[in-house]
Amino acid sequence: MTQHPSVVSFRNNVHSNYINYMDQLTSLPQKVPNMADTYTSAIYGARDSLSASLNSVLKRDDIKYAKSYVDPLYFQVILSKRENSY
Repeated sequence: MTQHPSVVSFRNNVHSNYINYMDQLTSLPQKVPNMADTYTSAIYGARDSLSASLNSVLKRDDIKYAKSYVDPLYFQVILSKRENSY
């Protein structure tokens, strides 16, 4: 039985897509740990970079001066909120 060329082409295309899908599916277990490691290291790298940048800003003399006035006020507000919540 002879089949129309477009049917044969469609069937070959579906088969090729199925093979590609199965290849990707079977390689997924090897890829997932690498993706997780990549994202984890990116998150930790961003955290370390932000922390280092913020620490350098907090060590500036003008920030230390402002912080010396703000900290006592901040703690007074926190204490007053705790006393009012009981």
